[in-house]
Amino acid sequence: MRCRDFNRDCADWLKGRLAEADAAAMERHAASCRTCAAVASEERALIDVVRKQPAPTLNADLWPQIQYRLEHGDPVLDRRLSTRRPLLRLGWGVVGLVAAVLAYVSMRPSEVDMTALVKPEDEIRVVEMIAATEPVRYVEASDDALALASDFETQRELLVGNGD
Repeated sequence: MRCRDFNRDCADWLKGRLAEADAAAMERHAASCRTCAAVASEERALIDVVRKQPAPTLNADLWPQIQYRLEHGDPVLDRRLSTRRPLLRLGWGVVGLVAAVLAYVSMRPSEVDMTALVKPEDEIRVVEMIAATEPVRYVEASDDALALASDFETQRELLVGNGD
């Protein structure tokens, strides 16, 4: 027998609830193991303390008191509920408001397609900004610096106009 099994079955053994073979195994283990013998001794002491306790007595007036409170209500409980009812309503109102706000936020459309909102004048402004800051290089490159500079000017004029 293992100590874990002994600890699990100790109370049943001491109360005589185990089969004879199991009780004999418990007895042998308690005789050979100091730790489990101490557990059995503590369990016996606990059982003795519980047996010495007086049996609880029932109050003969208890049921009529309960029945009266069920029929007529409890004044102390009623007073507590009457002071808490407005706060309870306010609390539920706040919960409802928070739920409505969360539902609105979660159901509204996420990111708006910004390209659909671009106006032609915005597009022109963006092209002008790009053309003013950096020239767009052609795929065909020219070795002539003067031709390259005039190509940039031509490109700028094509993109934003000639300034007339």
